[in-house]
Amino acid sequence: MNRNVLLWAACCAGLTITACGDDNPDPPPPSAQTLYERLGSEAGITAVINGFVGRVVADPKINGFFLNASVNSRLGPCLIKQVGALTGGPQKYPGAGEPADADGCRNMKDAHTGMGVSNSDFADLAGHLVAELKAKEVTQADIDMIVAALTPLAPDIIEIRTTTRRSICARAANLRCKR
Repeated sequence: MNRNVLLWAACCAGLTITACGDDNPDPPPPSAQTLYERLGSEAGITAVINGFVGRVVADPKINGFFLNASVNSRLGPCLIKQVGALTGGPQKYPGAGEPADADGCRNMKDAHTGMGVSNSDFADLAGHLVAELKAKEVTQADIDMIVAALTPLAPDIIEIRTTTRRSICARAANLRCKR
């Protein structure tokens, strides 16, 4: 009987403390940050994208896709929006079938139609992103989340199928494969 009384008293005390608690609970612990926040929000993503674009432009295997002046003026800002949106940030990026936004960012299908991007090209590009994320000391778990978020976009980008979707992820994540 004493045990039941003690349990009941403990439960009532817990309910009273909870009921009298602050309406604004403490902020969640750092582990509850979104991927966007862990990347450093827009400033951190901008740093990653700037480094990534530099890597891509220096790569003769794929830089031909990015040498057009109109592409270069939109590429960085659009990638920042896209990665921000994919990682839980407030940015909006046009999804499949949506028209271009006010900044000229287009959905992946419209942006890549007719470019002749192959799986190898996509994997090389993804490999540069992974390399830049590693250079910025992003954790492997977060890199994996970003790759997982970007991989479903492959069908809208790739027009020349040379490898399987699984091998794209492997190449991007491991950076072992060469064309």
